[in-house]
Amino acid sequence: MQTPDSKTQVVDLQPKGNLPTMKPDDMQYFDKLLVEVDEESLSPEERKERKIMTFLLKIKNGTPPMRKVSYVAVQPSYQ
Repeated sequence: MQTPDSKTQVVDLQPKGNLPTMKPDDMQYFDKLLVEVDEESLSPEERKERKIMTFLLKIKNGTPPMRKVSYVAVQPSYQ
């Protein structure tokens, strides 16, 4: 049995905020969501990418109401 020492750190592999649980297979696609960054410091393109990744994670792993709202949000508007 291993005991934790001062050199090991427990890394939280779940995204913060109102996001569904991330599965191990999702790490390669959604790993950027695990990094906490200041949204204001990101470029507009990076903000857009992060927002779309959030919606895609909600569509993939979220509850049915969460999926529906996220799906509508990523659909293009033809008005």
